[in-house]
Amino acid sequence: SYAEVFAHIFTSNIGCCKAIESCAKGTAIENNEPLPFSIRLVLFFKRLPPGKRYKVPEKIAKDVRKINRKETEELIYLCKEQLETVYPMINSASSTQKVKHPRLGLFNASQWYSFIQLHTLHHQRQLYRIMALHNS
Repeated sequence: SYAEVFAHIFTSNIGCCKAIESCAKGTAIENNEPLPFSIRLVLFFKRLPPGKRYKVPEKIAKDVRKINRKETEELIYLCKEQLETVYPMINSASSTQKVKHPRLGLFNASQWYSFIQLHTLHHQRQLYRIMALHNS
């Protein structure tokens, strides 16, 4: 449902902001290995590979629930607030401080920010597909 998608988008993005903060504060994993080329492409193009379905990681799935309009507004506000807090930290964060993404590997602060953009766009497209199905 729309409500579940909104809950997932903003709850996950808030978690991504926490990962950015951890990288910026130097409390993440120290790792200087580059991401695999395929994952760098995903982040660069801000698109997951076409034709492949991704299941929400179990850790995140438990937080997906139907929310009402007020809860949606609160999550949007909290996410916006978190983004405003962590965005200035990205440029000064060490590129070797990383937090593990459940499926894509260790990301540094900049990569986590790119993932937030990719993740939000992915679900925006998903919502458009749902709307198109309901309107046809």
